[in-house]
Amino acid sequence: RMKEIFLICLLLAGMLPSGSPNEPVVLLTNSIDRELNSEFINFLEAERSVNLVDASEFENYKNSAYIAILGGNKAPEGVGDIVDMVLNAQEKNDIAQKERMLIKLNLWKEGQVVVFLAGPDRERTREVCQESSKCYTSLLKAIETVRQEVTAPEQKIVFLWPQPLSSSDIISPYSPKQSEITEFPHIVPYPLKESSWFFWIDDTPYAKYAHPVRFFFFGVESQDSTVYSEEWWPVLNGKSLWVEEDEYWNTSYWVYNPGLSKPKSSIFYRTGAALTQEEEGPVGNALIVNGWKAGESCKEGMAEDEKGMTGVLNEMGFATERARTVKEMETKLKNWARQMKPCNTMIIYITAHGGKGYVVIGGEKFTVSQCADLLSTFEEGVHIFFMVDACYGGSFIADEMKKEAEVIITATSADKCAYGDFDPQNDPNPSDKGSEFTSGLVESLTCNFPESGEQPLSPPDTYGRIFGKVEEVMLDAVLDDASAQNGLSDPQIWMIEFVEGPPLERIKD
Repeated sequence: RMKEIFLICLLLAGMLPSGSPNEPVVLLTNSIDRELNSEFINFLEAERSVNLVDASEFENYKNSAYIAILGGNKAPEGVGDIVDMVLNAQEKNDIAQKERMLIKLNLWKEGQVVVFLAGPDRERTREVCQESSKCYTSLLKAIETVRQEVTAPEQKIVFLWPQPLSSSDIISPYSPKQSEITEFPHIVPYPLKESSWFFWIDDTPYAKYAHPVRFFFFGVESQDSTVYSEEWWPVLNGKSLWVEEDEYWNTSYWVYNPGLSKPKSSIFYRTGAALTQEEEGPVGNALIVNGWKAGESCKEGMAEDEKGMTGVLNEMGFATERARTVKEMETKLKNWARQMKPCNTMIIYITAHGGKGYVVIGGEKFTVSQCADLLSTFEEGVHIFFMVDACYGGSFIADEMKKEAEVIITATSADKCAYGDFDPQNDPNPSDKGSEFTSGLVESLTCNFPESGEQPLSPPDTYGRIFGKVEEVMLDAVLDDASAQNGLSDPQIWMIEFVEGPPLERIKD
């Protein structure tokens, strides 16, 4: 019976996640710093199991979940040599100027937390150890607590800001959830009553915005945790965090990642040159709207969306123009409304962040009602194709829009996110670049217009030719959309001839 209990205990120990409360802290130090920091070591041993090691022993411990290193790159007895290999020039310079607590995640092993406590000399190292003792132990507890919010193999990424936030820091989502917000960012900061560790949980990696995320705070003194459900990335003291691709996919910020990775480097869309329409002119007008603004995520993906759609519509013979703000969009459409006549064809394409009933263009909310009002200025008989790649884009398939457009295509439904590029194992289009839906749409349009042996589009038959193929184009685009194929998004189409609903369902049928 005792043998069975022993084996069960071994099994349970093997199942403990990296960084569980039972994990010891490996403390790497030389003999001088060990003696000077006995108070810090005693404090740590009262909180945790501690393995004290020197440089000669460290190789056997470097894959431990929790490691603390006392001293900088000039520390004696081999400790400095280890530190010198892993700190960058800026970090070494910082330590040479002032005592620091530096955090490195996933340094020698995934899930690892390595903390450096060092200063310009041994006395300053002792000072940072004394000042940071509670900060260090609260960090370990905070990481263990936030990891309990997610369990493998949940497809989420948890980010840690590498120093505690103070009560003077201004931390906020890019925008709160209130529907009356009209401009982005709209900063409503969280009140911080004490120094706190901050974690950001992206509950829907690869998705565009707005989508579910969480803000997680852990008090250094109180060790209380608070979680807020939000829809946007964090903004700290005026700077958006983790919106750049290289920053988002930087492992040094990750407290939890179940194996998600940056989409593979892919081919760029050809930009395309407009077909020469010497006698008849362009086949129609196309407005390409890229809603991205500095400080927002998905810069690269939306740029590829814009490039791909501009290229393929140029090749189809459309006169394309671009807009980056609501004002630019309104100006161009109002000019076209005065110029275009019945039987002319117009395509509007938007790639942007969005919420339920709106998209964000150049930091400004652009609603379904605003869009419908703009389209209502066109003469009856102007053929309007409206396409949007944004979260909750299906909310644009509304009665007021159906009165103005003849075809409405959205990357997803009114209650699901749209997705940027990602490459799961079953991705039908792994060489794409840009948003999942738009990349498939570009490829589908490229293949369908013109077909082999078919004459290019021309003004008299532009609408009929496109309308006759639009459902085929849509179905092909969905087949290339990894997010749709995995049930994450739900592309939608509405046509004046009452073809409505998710194409994926018709594919399955």
